[in-house]
Amino acid sequence: MNISPVLGFAKLLVKSRKTKLLLIGAQLGYVGYKYLKNRKQKYPKSKSKTIETTN
Repeated sequence: MNISPVLGFAKLLVKSRKTKLLLIGAQLGYVGYKYLKNRKQKYPKSKSKTIETTN
């Protein structure tokens, strides 16, 4: 089970507004982290080609 649904469920059970905002921030941060991680795996940085010049 992913952590994002767990955070969403915990958000429903909490009454404190500050705690809800904290859980929403944690959930957003986790989703952003997973997005960036998958993006890096999908599109790895290519090595830049250097042009060698001869004099």
